[in-house]
Amino acid sequence: MTLAPGPSSLQTIRQFLKDPLQMFVDAQIQWGDVVRFAAMGYELYQVTAPDLAQEVLTHPQFEMSVSMDHPFVGHGLANNTGESWKNQRRLMQPHFHQRAV
Repeated sequence: MTLAPGPSSLQTIRQFLKDPLQMFVDAQIQWGDVVRFAAMGYELYQVTAPDLAQEVLTHPQFEMSVSMDHPFVGHGLANNTGESWKNQRRLMQPHFHQRAV
């Protein structure tokens, strides 16, 4: 299995502490549409291509494993599972419609 490319753990931590939003922008430019961030025992994947994001958000094969229970992260659409994820996804569905995007 090949892992998605991405910055080293040290780079991730440094960039996140400096400017978290810019870290994600820079990662997409440098590493592409799927980027793997790994730091402090956690892995986070950034998916920016619309077709890939749709696949991740809707295909049952890609059920996300959530082990990050931290007040900063919370339990949003991107890091939730099960019924809670389904409820949040239903609430967000209108915003993913082509007319809204």
